[in-house]
Amino acid sequence: MTSRSRSLRARRSAVVVLCTVAALVVAACSSGTDAFSGDPRDLTGNNFAGRPLAGPSGPDVPSFGQNLDSKLTIGLVISSSGNGKDFQQLANGALVVPVLVGSDDIEVKVEDDRGTPEGAAAAIAKLKAQGAAAIVYGSFGPSVDPGLKAAAAAGLPVVLAYDGTPALVQDNPNAFSLALQTPDVADKMVDFALNDRKYTKTALLWDRDTAYGQASAQAVRDAFAKRGRTLVFDGGFGVADPTLRPLALQAGETAPDSIFVMGDSTSAYRMINELHVTGTGAQVFIAPSAATPTLGSQDINAIAPPVRIGTLSTGLAGGPWNPTPAVRAFYDRRTEASGKTAADFGVADIVSCDAALAIVAAAAKGGTSASDIRRTLAGMSFDGVGGSYTFENRVGVDEDDYAITAYNREPSAAQTYVGKQFPDVRTQGGFFVAVPGTAPSLENLNRFEG
Repeated sequence: MTSRSRSLRARRSAVVVLCTVAALVVAACSSGTDAFSGDPRDLTGNNFAGRPLAGPSGPDVPSFGQNLDSKLTIGLVISSSGNGKDFQQLANGALVVPVLVGSDDIEVKVEDDRGTPEGAAAAIAKLKAQGAAAIVYGSFGPSVDPGLKAAAAAGLPVVLAYDGTPALVQDNPNAFSLALQTPDVADKMVDFALNDRKYTKTALLWDRDTAYGQASAQAVRDAFAKRGRTLVFDGGFGVADPTLRPLALQAGETAPDSIFVMGDSTSAYRMINELHVTGTGAQVFIAPSAATPTLGSQDINAIAPPVRIGTLSTGLAGGPWNPTPAVRAFYDRRTEASGKTAADFGVADIVSCDAALAIVAAAAKGGTSASDIRRTLAGMSFDGVGGSYTFENRVGVDEDDYAITAYNREPSAAQTYVGKQFPDVRTQGGFFVAVPGTAPSLENLNRFEG
């Protein structure tokens, strides 16, 4: 554990939250270090229904928006098509910020990059013309890097909410990130598969047509190699492939006990469906890029839902059950914000809200100009809705913030959480919850008991 991890744990009063309909991480960790010992395929509603016991009070509602020296315009880039479309409505969490901090001096402008490099450049240009001093990039995929480069040319800093490809930060000095980092995601899942679940025969299936699919597959290979282990099968599939069944059958012939499927929600769902049809009974792990509302809605609307309860992924530790004033305020203000704009706030999440809050915090500390915000963000610590963040090497999440998460679509599980802050999975899809014992930053929290 790094010194930063220790300092974060020491001062953290709440934890980072990624809360969506299908990518929802709910803390279920004990105050000790006991590992998850149950079968992740047996995660029924009863496993996660209950109430939180007394725990840390968490951060107060962010108030630093009251300290701005002038008006602040934040740009939000979303994608209505392409890989990033899955995150379009999640990113509306950024629109909650002006209402959340109670400041009339903050405005969030939205532009659509349409999932293309050309669209990204156009979106940044429009936001610059509208007076944006910094950008929240609420998308994922091939439009993000061109968007970062367009923002750099315009002199604008960018906070990434969802795309955790390390090169995005490494190659773009104006980029800061609250996104799950791809190598850490792979390392967390591989460690759980080999050391906790004791799997010995793992297959890797990955989307060869996307940079993320290629990078995440390589990260899985690297994580296995680091541990002196090998894969029993390694195969790529294409978005345009007419059928994925031959590859699913080839993987099944190796009799794997676990399968990693790396890609976005659309490609992952196609492969999971083929694994279901061909009767492959292995434990499935999917990348967090696939654990989105799109996956959950596809699954819940299928005649025979192929995504097994207990399908595993990785997410940021925490959840809306965490009884903190900031989390409660986010849900209250999300409802209030929905009355001020035509945007859909049904799955607006906290990570996009905190990406915007990072910009507000930097502006309050160092000034509202683009250059002031970029300078202040570097190395900055701040308390968001989800918890405390520090931009070390311009990445604000820490390895202790990661949890293994498991898929659930039991209506009773969603409807019995405190405050009923989860949408109805019977109509809006399944969700992911944290597996007990897998998030080090939650060691000081009580177990979420039924």
